[in-house]
Formats: sequence, C-alpha cells, structure tokens
Amino acid sequence: MLHCFTAKLSSKNGLRAGFLSVRPARLAAAAALGLALCLIASGCETAVLPQVPPSTGDTEAATLLLHEGDVLQVKFPGAPEMDASLTIRADGKITILNAGDVQVSGLTPDGAADAILNKVGGQLKVKQVSVTVQSSVFIVYVTGAVLRPGKLI
Repeated sequence: MLHCFTAKLSSKNGLRAGFLSVRPARLAAAAALGLALCLIASGCETAVLPQVPPSTGDTEAATLLLHEGDVLQVKFPGAPEMDASLTIRADGKITILNAGDVQVSGLTPDGAADAILNKVGGQLKVKQVSVTVQSSVFIVYVTGAVLRPGKLI
C-alpha cells in the first residue's frame, strides 16, 4: 500500500518513485544514535551519599557554644528567687541578681553553669546551678549586590 502511495505521489509531482522509502543505512544510523543517547542518559547516576546517623536530640549540650542573643534559663534549686530568663548581651555577659555580670559567651551551657556557680557560690546553700538554652540566635552575614548588606540576627 505504501508503494502505491509513493507511486501516485511521484506520478502527480513528477518525482522519483522511491523518495519516501527508508534506506537501511539511515535506519541503522538512527537506531545507533538512539541507542547511544539511551546509554549516555542511563550512565548519569547520582553518587551514593553517606548515611547520616539519627540524632538523639536537637542539639548536644557539649557542643553548643553560647553567643550574643541567646536566651538562657538559669535556675538555682536552693534559691528559686534567683531563677531568671536572661539574654546574653553584645559584650557576652549576663547579669545575675545579687552577683553582677558573668561572662558566658563562648562557653557551653555546662561551662556557663560553672562560671555562674563560681560567681555566686558563696551566697548559695545548695551549690547547684542549671543553665538551659531557651532560644538560640544565628548570625548571618549578607554580602554582595543586595539591598541591605551586613549582619542579620
């Protein structure tokens, strides 16, 4: 049937009888090109990423360093009137009631508890201090061709 269609077209337009037929060389070239494209596409593979072990908590107290802007909950089991929620100032210090300023920036929560205990230890009957981080601030520096470059908290 295709041959009849080719013959009718060629007789009307004055073209050769075999112009619509597919040559085996072209068919082989098209098949080879298609196969090559399939092989190239299947060869692209994402590398296997290493497994990340599940964490036991959001942050580890031993690795969390305190810095300006963090909000700390400081509790004194022997003196609940001294309990406070404190924000670390830009100078890295917090102010404890009846004790003054304590440098806590750059310390872990346990290190901050020790620093506070050293400062107020003489005033306490129960020599215990608990420091927990209520909220932590992350500082980001924006640079480049932006509307407001600089430090963002």
